[in-house]
Amino acid sequence: MSLYLRKANEGDKKRYLDWANDPEVRQASFNTEEIKPEAHDEWFKKKLNDGSVILYVCMDFFASLGQVRIERDEEDASKAYISYSVDRSFRGQGIGKKELAMVEKEIGKDAAAEGIKELCAYVKTSNPASKAVFEGLGYSLAKEDEEKLLYVKSLKNEDADVKDIKKDNRKDNKREAGIELLRIVAMLMVITLHFLGKGEYLPEVKPNAFQSLPWLLEAACLPCVNVYVIISGMYGYKSRFCLRHAAMLWLQIFFYSALIGAGFYAYAYLNGDNTFIVQYFNIYNLLFMMLPVMNGHYWFMGAYFILYLIMPFLNAGIKNLDERTHRVTSLVLLAFWCIGRSVMPFELIDDRGLGVIWFVILYLASAYAGKYGLAFMEKKGRGLICFIASVFLTYLSYGLFAGLMKDTTFNDYAITVPSAYNYIFVLTASFGLVYFFRGIKIKEGFLSKLIKGTAPYVLGVYLLHEHVFIRYRWPRWIGVTGAENLSDFILKYIYSLILIFIAGITVDIIRSYIFNSFEKLADMCLKLYYSKKETFDYLITGGLTTVINWLVYVLCAYSFFKGIITNDYARENFSNFVAWVAAVLFAYITNRIFVFHSDKHGFVLVMKEFAAFTAARVLSFVVEQILFSGAILIMNDIIAKLIIGVVVIILNYFFSKLWIFKKG
Repeated sequence: MSLYLRKANEGDKKRYLDWANDPEVRQASFNTEEIKPEAHDEWFKKKLNDGSVILYVCMDFFASLGQVRIERDEEDASKAYISYSVDRSFRGQGIGKKELAMVEKEIGKDAAAEGIKELCAYVKTSNPASKAVFEGLGYSLAKEDEEKLLYVKSLKNEDADVKDIKKDNRKDNKREAGIELLRIVAMLMVITLHFLGKGEYLPEVKPNAFQSLPWLLEAACLPCVNVYVIISGMYGYKSRFCLRHAAMLWLQIFFYSALIGAGFYAYAYLNGDNTFIVQYFNIYNLLFMMLPVMNGHYWFMGAYFILYLIMPFLNAGIKNLDERTHRVTSLVLLAFWCIGRSVMPFELIDDRGLGVIWFVILYLASAYAGKYGLAFMEKKGRGLICFIASVFLTYLSYGLFAGLMKDTTFNDYAITVPSAYNYIFVLTASFGLVYFFRGIKIKEGFLSKLIKGTAPYVLGVYLLHEHVFIRYRWPRWIGVTGAENLSDFILKYIYSLILIFIAGITVDIIRSYIFNSFEKLADMCLKLYYSKKETFDYLITGGLTTVINWLVYVLCAYSFFKGIITNDYARENFSNFVAWVAAVLFAYITNRIFVFHSDKHGFVLVMKEFAAFTAARVLSFVVEQILFSGAILIMNDIIAKLIIGVVVIILNYFFSKLWIFKKG
């Protein structure tokens, strides 16, 4: 789902006022005085009902990012003036340029903008950000004085923003291709670790060359998890939080967890595998499949998802930290959770880098690297040297810890110390790997397109082969256990790597196609919703009111008054009245606040409005009661209420729209 535009409505009045009174917006405006609510209410109502003015709101899912106003010239209807602002929470992300570019495309489709051939924009000379935005979109400077600049753009020309975006992409392709390649390599490392562990190739440390190779391979692949967090920190500390991205990430995890689980259950049922059904088909496993982020099903995604949710708080703190405080804080946290853990052969406060605490610490440290850089790593080749040296030191650490703790009670734990994600040499290997791939130069072409086309789907590789029903079965399915010599080990390793990676990428491409189809449908639904927001809001609140009415009726008729009023006909009619009272109170509050955005304030005015609302509902209740009293004689009372409720919803809408909440 991408950014989209919608027309402003009365519900945006306060939002527009907040945007307009933002200190930075006032400073960039020609009138810098704060806008009073009364003046804004009058202005907003006038603009909303002015056929020569179009107010757009830029949306991302349900988040309002900013606004754009198009106002036709009074003398020349083919000319219009454009102005915009971006919510302070989303500045610095190129939102202003994107929403202006979308408006240019929308003008060609919007009937209200028909005939507009030229866009003009006044910008204060002291506002370099807006100047850069308009110039980047192809606006030309038509007039200039000490206070303001006039930019003009003809809509007949090709959108300059498309050219600029392509140009920006070409500039970033080399860096992006290197980082995207690293994402792919890191996922191959993940498969390798699972191949070694589940293939039982790491029984103990031995000097034999063949038996030592798996340990060396593990040492080289341990940075895989840290790499993803470091990339997020280095590039994500200045990004905005997106609820849509969080929702899509959760849905992606759920897709694999629930769908694969359902597939196994269906297969067992169709093949009569009662042993599997008895063992796994229970409420515990069903919840395990349905809530994969919360239960540790995919530990990495669970920790990363929580990290993503708290990123806005981390980013806000990072933004306000000076360089020295950020550096010292990161070093202190690393000293406690990484360096201290690396020299202790016993478990103290420790999750071995498998939890959100380590992810947060690593995110802060990598954000520092992204913001200020690591001078040692910046020079060409040093990242690779750091990675190779760290891998070798990790490998040596296995033997060192095994030797030091030999014949002690800590022996079993000590051998796992170097394989932790927060081990000191695993950390340095991770940063070395990131800096090495950042420096890789990949020319634009087939290879670059292949890398950037594959990288978005690598998460599916992890989610597929690490599903709880698959993670311990795939080594047996493809026969990767029990290699007896070096050549057999290498063949099985390469075979597993290719097979699992291709299978995961293929499944995730299919998953992406399904998600994209639903996202397009969601886009259409959201645009339709905002085009008739008042009507849909009323239908939603009306539906909820009907549910309240129905629930209260059922509770009263079948529970509260069951032993008090013995006559069924009398009890049902009295319960219907009580349900109506509860529904009226709920409906008034929701209609006033969420649907019709009442501008009545003060006790007297609100009471008059409530009295009118209640009077209208009394009228609709009389209609409802007459219909209900007759209907329960020929059909079930609950079914009668549901049918009559639809009629009442429509009737109440017209009462509310044309009488109670009618604007002055």
